[in-house]
Amino acid sequence: MGLTTFNRMRRARAVARLAEEKRLAAERLAAEEAARVAEEEAERLRKEEVERKAAEEAARLEAERQVRAEGKSEDVQQPDFFAPEFHGTQPSSEGVEDTTEQGDAVEEVSFNELRARAKELRIEGYGKMKMDQLAEAVAAASVQAEG
Repeated sequence: MGLTTFNRMRRARAVARLAEEKRLAAERLAAEEAARVAEEEAERLRKEEVERKAAEEAARLEAERQVRAEGKSEDVQQPDFFAPEFHGTQPSSEGVEDTTEQGDAVEEVSFNELRARAKELRIEGYGKMKMDQLAEAVAAASVQAEG
């Protein structure tokens, strides 16, 4: 093989390598563009969803306001899932005597204080109880311990 043939082959390989590099760069740019377009579309869909939810909430609030203005708020009123009674953070009043009329102050007790008292009274399973269950168990155990 002569020098001329060798140079032609080397040049041909260099041209093929450059063509391959250009093809890979074009593929990479196309993939980046597709990713950017997909991200923009996803962002647009998220914004539309947020706007739709805001519009639904505004419509619900407006309907609620109109119903309240008409005096029929019980038809639209939904339960407040953030209220403490849904999470067991208020003691149950079942079977508890209301002493507020007699002038006695009702003592507010924290959940941690109830747990500490349950530990002192050696109530089994107090770690898994909700506040209302814990309050009832502590009250029952306290009455039993005193009596």
